[in-house]
Amino acid sequence: MNRKERRKAESLKRKRMQKTIQNLRLSIPIEQLGPPGIMSELHLVAVPDQKIDGSIAFRDTSKREFQIQALLCKSKSPGAAFDYDMNFEKGSSFLSFPKASTGHSVMRIETTRGVIECRANSHEELAGFEFLCSANGRLEAISAFNEAIAIVLDHIAYVADLPIQIDKISCLDKKHNATSIIYNAPYRNLFFGSNVREPYPELTAVYALYREAKNSNSDYYKFLCYFKILEGIFKSVRPSSRKKAAQTGLKLPITKDVVPLNDELQKFHANMIGKSIKKVFDDEFEKDYRDAIAHFLVGNKAPLQVSKHSVSADFSNKIYLIESCCRVMIASEEKCLQIMRRTGRSSETPT
Repeated sequence: MNRKERRKAESLKRKRMQKTIQNLRLSIPIEQLGPPGIMSELHLVAVPDQKIDGSIAFRDTSKREFQIQALLCKSKSPGAAFDYDMNFEKGSSFLSFPKASTGHSVMRIETTRGVIECRANSHEELAGFEFLCSANGRLEAISAFNEAIAIVLDHIAYVADLPIQIDKISCLDKKHNATSIIYNAPYRNLFFGSNVREPYPELTAVYALYREAKNSNSDYYKFLCYFKILEGIFKSVRPSSRKKAAQTGLKLPITKDVVPLNDELQKFHANMIGKSIKKVFDDEFEKDYRDAIAHFLVGNKAPLQVSKHSVSADFSNKIYLIESCCRVMIASEEKCLQIMRRTGRSSETPT
């Protein structure tokens, strides 16, 4: 089989896999796609025989060929869409890619990690990338692609003064015909009326930071917003409400705020469940993550490489944990403020 025939066969294989993904889109319950707005990963394995263990593709550590595809987007809505189609026609950007200047819809970039093929859509916009490499697993392959493309896109964003956002990434293990898709889990529609309650003015800044985090598609910025919520409650909101209560002779209940138990945290952060949120805030969130984002240099450590896949994946892994902690702390404060409001001890007037 010559090169042209191989490319044609691979193209047909990709189309079959994309069709499978389209069909699965109708059969996978949305609740199984991960916490809304959180980066998740879907694994698909083409198994010709049901007796074959498809999970072997993710345990195999042998060197083999991988194909990475990434689609760009002009505006990324956090967890708003449920579309895993990797057709380059679905990609878009503010960078024009006229066929008149290149003669075709593919341009190649040589990097130290391999050749990146740049693809255009029918609107002559840069739509995405394709990257082939040898690796011992999907994580190594994705990291190789990231190392190859990150500095290129970072520099173009500076030179062109434009945002360049990757919408989703797929990784095809050619040996096992297994595809992994990295995506933001979609949000569920909720009835508007059931979520309208009287807010507590004392938590105005907290509610604003929570919505700011939900509206953002940057995990670094989300983390900072959630961190500031915890910081604000521990250092300002809670001391203030306790002081006001004491001044009026009201004794508020002592709350034991711990990392909650749920299925998602049980899978990825089981060691954190039941721990004091204040201790996790002090020992992990602040020292290991907040300081790294807030400062260019922390001690003798190298600057945080925010475009590096291992770094962004590490922060993404912490988003649901810190978000869950915020929800526990906000609910705890609302209960105390509710007691103060009912007894007439709150100095704030409801909106």
